[in-house]
Amino acid sequence: MNQNGVLTTKKEVASSGGSEYQFPEEEMTFKGRLDSRSWGKKFNLVCNFTAEDGRKWKLIAFGRRSHYDGNVYAPKNCVYNFAEDWLEGMSFVCTIKKNGKGRYVWVSAE
Repeated sequence: MNQNGVLTTKKEVASSGGSEYQFPEEEMTFKGRLDSRSWGKKFNLVCNFTAEDGRKWKLIAFGRRSHYDGNVYAPKNCVYNFAEDWLEGMSFVCTIKKNGKGRYVWVSAE
């Protein structure tokens, strides 16, 4: 785990229950608690949420440059940087949409 509380190894992800989380396979909006985060294979941040209905979702946040904050890892429509440790345990309303390539992507978090 790094200084921001992001899991950095496969062993850390496995011991945190990371394999319980699934990628969405439909468009949806849900309210969920951010349980943990880990670095993905393609310069992305994997954010694990538990929804109010008990389902566990794995969402991907890609980095984008900010003139003020450096790299920000978040969905496109979001003011939070999910790479920051103080967000763990907080609840968010997350929206998943199907993009032009047919993939389900995380588009917003409030």
